Amino acid sequence: MLGLIGTVIGIALAIGGFAEFLGGDSDDIAAVKRNLVGMTGGLAFAFLVTLLGLVTALVLMFFGSATQAGEESFREGLQR
Repeated sequence: MLGLIGTVIGIALAIGGFAEFLGGDSDDIAAVKRNLVGMTGGLAFAFLVTLLGLVTALVLMFFGSATQAGEESFREGLQR
């Protein structure tokens, strides 16, 4: 869930940078570069937070599966 929230925030930042790009002076190369850096920074944040969320979910799923397997083994031992 945190990965999704971070993605939405990052994309919102990138869209804000794109709005500045459209409203700025497109003849000034330095201004265009600054606005593109702002846009890509927001997208980089979005993708990084998504990656962190996915990795965290994967690790937690691994531990959850291991715990569930241990519980099932314990339950089977009790039934015997």
